[in-house]
Amino acid sequence: MKKNLFLAVALFVGAIGFTACSSDSDDSNKLPDTSTLSGATTLEFESSIYYNGFNSPLQLTGFEATPKTNNEGTAMLQYTRYIPPRAKEMKAYVPAVHYQIYAYTYRDGVYTIAGFGTVTVKKENGQLKLSIKPDGATEETVTATAVTPTVNDPVSKSLYRSWIVAKTEFTYTEINSDGTEKKAVGAQFAHADLVKMGEWLLQNENVDIRRQLGSRGGIERIIFDMNGLFIIHFTGNNGYNATVNVAQMKWVKQGKEFDFSWLDEELMGNNNFENGQGTITVDNGKGIATLGLAGDITQNANNGTRYKVALTLTLKPE
Repeated sequence: MKKNLFLAVALFVGAIGFTACSSDSDDSNKLPDTSTLSGATTLEFESSIYYNGFNSPLQLTGFEATPKTNNEGTAMLQYTRYIPPRAKEMKAYVPAVHYQIYAYTYRDGVYTIAGFGTVTVKKENGQLKLSIKPDGATEETVTATAVTPTVNDPVSKSLYRSWIVAKTEFTYTEINSDGTEKKAVGAQFAHADLVKMGEWLLQNENVDIRRQLGSRGGIERIIFDMNGLFIIHFTGNNGYNATVNVAQMKWVKQGKEFDFSWLDEELMGNNNFENGQGTITVDNGKGIATLGLAGDITQNANNGTRYKVALTLTLKPE
């Protein structure tokens, strides 16, 4: 893939901060622990299920459900996609790990997943059995293992959910040839539409980084799970499909600072933003979080100018 496809992801690799404190006016917990809700699970398949999707063979290998309530939530499927060979010397399909996000409803062990099909979880003779029925495909059954949550601290429990972006503060800073920074410029936007941010910068500062900044369209949602995964769901744009990028988190200071690294090998192989660091606090009283994102210094593909972009995202539970 082209390197600029991943520039938006680079925004996540700088300092990440959830700036929050306890509410002065409301001491109630508006971010309750969702890990105890019905349907909350992370499952690894002990064997693979094959089916055709996205115009190529797929191999399902994992399933995760992040609940909003006892009856609905966000599902993530992990699969290996076999991409057709693009060159004569490539004799076989090329495997690549991908993730896909869906909305689901849940009842009595059955996940009805919009745009995919159904996943039914049963326990037989001490084993978990999954019956997976993609739309328009034959039902297949696989044995699975439930992944034990690896993070159980209060901050992780508050973060464990699917978030949407309520508003974004966008900042652009140009870098002089001697490494010093020019005065930052920026604006506030509803949600996290990277295309609109690029258009604003062109109209107001005559700086064009639209292709680099907005190739993914925008940030649809952000998910933190109970196994230390940091998940970003991008909308599609300019012929690109919606994409999901997943990183593994590791606390540096429990509940405050963490490192993360991308799990997507294709992503890591096409840019210089392989690892990130972040800090987190959560406002349980207000039920929001503020996520600060700063990208590394990048070169403008149009004129060679060096710059960096920062975002401050206000998050609300989906």
